[in-house]
Amino acid sequence: MSKNWLINRRTLLKASGVSMALPFLDVMGLEKAQNKAPKRFVSMYFPNGVYPTAWEASGSGKGYELKQVLEPFNAIKDKVTTIKNLDHGGGHIFNTSGFLSGVVPEKGTNASKVLSKAVSIDQIIAKRNAQQTYLPSLNLGVHPPVQGKFGGVPRSHGNSISWTHSGNKIEPEIYPQAAFDSLFGHRNPEMRKMSSRRQRIIDSVWPQAKTMRKQVSKSDEHKLEQYFDSVRDIEAKLEKAMNPPAKTWTPLVNPKISRPASPEIPANHEEHVKLMMDIILLGLWTDTTRVSTLMLGVSISKFDYGFLPNAGEHHAMSHHRNDAKKIERYNNISKWFSQMALYLMQRMDAVDEGGRSLLDNSAILFGSGLKDGNTHDGEDIPVLVAGGAGGSIKSGRHIVCKEGTRYSNLLLTLLNKFDVNYKDLNETGSKLIKELA
Repeated sequence: MSKNWLINRRTLLKASGVSMALPFLDVMGLEKAQNKAPKRFVSMYFPNGVYPTAWEASGSGKGYELKQVLEPFNAIKDKVTTIKNLDHGGGHIFNTSGFLSGVVPEKGTNASKVLSKAVSIDQIIAKRNAQQTYLPSLNLGVHPPVQGKFGGVPRSHGNSISWTHSGNKIEPEIYPQAAFDSLFGHRNPEMRKMSSRRQRIIDSVWPQAKTMRKQVSKSDEHKLEQYFDSVRDIEAKLEKAMNPPAKTWTPLVNPKISRPASPEIPANHEEHVKLMMDIILLGLWTDTTRVSTLMLGVSISKFDYGFLPNAGEHHAMSHHRNDAKKIERYNNISKWFSQMALYLMQRMDAVDEGGRSLLDNSAILFGSGLKDGNTHDGEDIPVLVAGGAGGSIKSGRHIVCKEGTRYSNLLLTLLNKFDVNYKDLNETGSKLIKELA
């Protein structure tokens, strides 16, 4: 959009060789607002819960202490908010799929139908910012998706925490090079040519696809709408690849942008995780996206953390049966997740955006949908929020909610920080958390 109507503060009125500076006008303030750092949202999820007493924040308010699994966050304690007594139903898979929607289907219900109506907050925020950034959201993971069933529930529901407005599950990208290209591939002339060719293909088949809406049964309408949603998403990405949106935020310092050399996943798991976090950092820093999610594991993850001292296979350790050795290994894995999350938070905090850091201008939701992996307990789940969301969150404290408070209350409150004024989130009976609001 043209910005010719904006007036620079240094504009002068000139007549007969005399110059006079204009007074400050509102239209001049708009020019400054064009380069105000935007708010960003990030979610980092880990599976299999924690040992109940290991996620320990004692005290309340600003005088709280972080211990055991939370101990790494003492490094940025003044920028972290822990929240106690948030309940999120029960069970591995739905507590994963509902981590950003707050929806956990009840037994006996049509789970797929319920989830199809449960949009995640990352996608709500992404839609609000869709016209300001090249990529509305960056959704990443570090484990390949799994199939089959667990307790009669499709395990595929636990492969993602992001769901679109039309009920599509967004599969996380696990390859670093592909993740990088989704952010910056449009800068490559050859990739722009490919985008142009793909756009022509879509233009040719799109009218035919639309006519199908009149020919399908009601049972197929939802599937077709999901298909249309996917095509619209591809079409929007192609359009932005060929015509990138005008920047409304320019970083004070530009990062070095380097494409991962290999198309493969790094053999070293910690290197893989940090590389994905570096890509998230680049996307947020350059304002190529303002929303990102990272799954540090799929639901019921059986990943073996043998590379850590005294760890093991995650799901097996989570079912510790109160065995002291398994509990210690379980805690070591959980603490490693905290250390990885801290890595991204500190990198974001080192980016100056003019009076505030990138972390200060962001809200990072970190946690798991389960409290205790041993019992599949969903009461008082382990979650925290880092960052200040552009000054709208007073961080550096421990909030103790009333027992039985819905986890969706936190999600609704975070939406409110991004100026999305929902009264309820996905009809979960959610209300704002007053201490955080």
